[in-house]
Amino acid sequence: DVLSVPAVYGESFGLFLPEAWAAGLPVVQPRHGGFTELVEHTGGGVLYDPGDPAALADALGDLLDDPARRAALGEKGRAVATAEFTRARMAERVEQALGEVLDFCQP
Repeated sequence: DVLSVPAVYGESFGLFLPEAWAAGLPVVQPRHGGFTELVEHTGGGVLYDPGDPAALADALGDLLDDPARRAALGEKGRAVATAEFTRARMAERVEQALGEVLDFCQP
């Protein structure tokens, strides 16, 4: 129904987030590391203050008690994951970044 990996360290990306979104699951993650940017970008979940177990429990409880909100957040996440977190999109971004590096290095 919902995925949460309450990491106590600042994860840089967390591949499990796009995987959850691709499956239509909303996420509940601590507001640190790459989680903040990813959740805010996709709108596919809820952030809570890290190191606060009560805030985690509240965020999970709120989503579990609200199936419509859970479904809406899951769909937002799925839409972004299927559009932006694909192999083809990653290849485009790598190619673009390499082109920018080469352009920078050219006299």
